[in-house]
Amino acid sequence: MQRSRCLPDIEVLRERALLKSFHNVLCRVAHRHRDIELVLSFLEVCTEARSHIRGEELKLPRLHRGDKPRPED
Repeated sequence: MQRSRCLPDIEVLRERALLKSFHNVLCRVAHRHRDIELVLSFLEVCTEARSHIRGEELKLPRLHRGDKPRPED
């Protein structure tokens, strides 16, 4: 008996590919420059671009200079 699989929508696949690309670039930037502010700025730009493409307004908490990122659990 064959099961019918529900395939993801093409938009979902595109979004996943974009997110994977953003993640890969962030990892490279973080490794090369070891500058958390640069990585956070890049992430903010990518997220704003993604929300603009999708027609959403996305609110993100902004880190101010001097704010320390939370340690990982």
